[in-house]
Amino acid sequence: MYEHIGKADHGLTEVADQLHTVVQSMQEGSTQNLSLTTLAQLVSDTANLYANASLAAGRELDIASSGLTATTSVMLISALMRAENLNTFDLALWLTQIGDRPSTHQEER
Repeated sequence: MYEHIGKADHGLTEVADQLHTVVQSMQEGSTQNLSLTTLAQLVSDTANLYANASLAAGRELDIASSGLTATTSVMLISALMRAENLNTFDLALWLTQIGDRPSTHQEER
């Protein structure tokens, strides 16, 4: 069970369930009419949701790896880095600034 990071989810549970259903459908071969603009908005909003929740919690929040693969994770990381014109040097520099924070999920991998 996940910890709650806010007092209200503002309907996000239902939105997450709907999005999960669309993703499952796409993985099963269904074609979706998804525009690049809509996809960009979903990714941007999700990134901002994570950042704001982490700030509210006062720490970086771990994300369970269920449903993710190394490939999908790196594909998203790469897209986010391109969107902000970041390179691996920028990423390494930023990671050294925040320090070496162990993840609670490291033992699971």
